[in-house]
Amino acid sequence: DLGNLVNRALNMTGRYADGKIPSDPHKGDLEDEIRTAWLKTRDEVIGLYREFQFHTGLDRTFLFIKSINRYAEQRAPWKLAKSAEPADQATLRVTLAVMAETLRLATSLIAPVMPGIADRVAELLGHERAASWMDELEWSGVLAGNEVAKPTILFPRPDSK
Repeated sequence: DLGNLVNRALNMTGRYADGKIPSDPHKGDLEDEIRTAWLKTRDEVIGLYREFQFHTGLDRTFLFIKSINRYAEQRAPWKLAKSAEPADQATLRVTLAVMAETLRLATSLIAPVMPGIADRVAELLGHERAASWMDELEWSGVLAGNEVAKPTILFPRPDSK
């Protein structure tokens, strides 16, 4: 799910926003749901990590990542991009911004266990991570205007030879 989300976010941002992460100027019901899910996930995972239950914390984080993919399916940016309606174009920009921000947040939660992946995703989003993963857990507009990298395979298959 994480690799798929990274590829989708990079691909759609490149294709529909000239490779730059838009700002998140307004909220809708789906955006409210994803923000609420983020707060719940963040608080739960921090508690699990404090209890050294890293495997369960990762499970919860990956459930959140799955919800981001579900959000993308519900918003269908590929359909919004085909519309000339200003409201659809605004929703497209919000959707791309939310996907990037939730990706940044989710990978910040996996940073204590998978620091290389968190660093790689931040790099792909044009983001310089804070010194502490705990400083990356607030929803913000820090990614707005960042140029994203070309779509990439985050978890390449091992060479079978």
